[in-house]
Amino acid sequence: MKNPESRPPPRNESFNGAPGAPRIAPVLSRAFLGFCVFCLVGLGCARRDEGLARDALPALRISVDEVVEGLATNYGAIKSFHFSGTFVFFSPELRKRWDGTVDFRRPADFRVVGRDAKFNVKAFVLICRDKACLIELPRSKGEKRHYYPEGMPLDDVAPGMSPEIVQEMFSPGSWDSLSLGDVRLTGVEPVTLDIGPRRRPRQRIEVQGPPWVIARNDLLDKQGRPTLTVTMNDYADVDGVLFPRRVQVEFPDEGATLTVSRIRNIRVNLEMEDALFELEPPEDDASSD
Repeated sequence: MKNPESRPPPRNESFNGAPGAPRIAPVLSRAFLGFCVFCLVGLGCARRDEGLARDALPALRISVDEVVEGLATNYGAIKSFHFSGTFVFFSPELRKRWDGTVDFRRPADFRVVGRDAKFNVKAFVLICRDKACLIELPRSKGEKRHYYPEGMPLDDVAPGMSPEIVQEMFSPGSWDSLSLGDVRLTGVEPVTLDIGPRRRPRQRIEVQGPPWVIARNDLLDKQGRPTLTVTMNDYADVDGVLFPRRVQVEFPDEGATLTVSRIRNIRVNLEMEDALFELEPPEDDASSD
């Protein structure tokens, strides 16, 4: 007869079942841990994929055709405009501030009346038609009228103002004649379009929308460097046209900026008489400076 004291100690049956059954606690533990890890990893992947999909979704939905069509619809609808605003020009040599009203009619008719911001008196009138421009200085003790047959220089009377610049500020682009083959999507954050030859684009714009509007407009030289940068924001809906209420122009070569703020009294597509843009150069001087 075997000694009872020589028997092996009883199995702990509270976790392992009946005597002789396999030990399942470690197996269940490993399985449970594996399941938890699987869930956590799967959840993380799902969230990551969801985030990637959410971030990529706008890019996937961007169509160059739709963006160009939206820009053409908005800016192409602007045939003329009028507004009042505050102008601040800053360069290493000059700082000037004035209040003024602007009238513009496509393709290149332009008139601005500037008033001294401090004394609220008319300081100048600048009229441009095609390339020719005329400046009137009603309070000048010297020559009151200056005629520029070949365009307005960047001077200290109305610095930064010309028909070309004003158009780039508020009604940029010739969308009706633009070929879609000249437009390429080059960025999605922000949405960026290059316009012109692939290797030497002449223009780069950043847009936001829909509805699509231009947030930044760079005119480029042959080396791809900006010669003029216009940023536009705080758009307002004016009779179905989105029009910026704050614009800043940078002139990299001159180290100068022109900011137009507090843009108000905006009207678009007005009937403007030719007399508003009439040029009468001085009879005794076809060109003065």
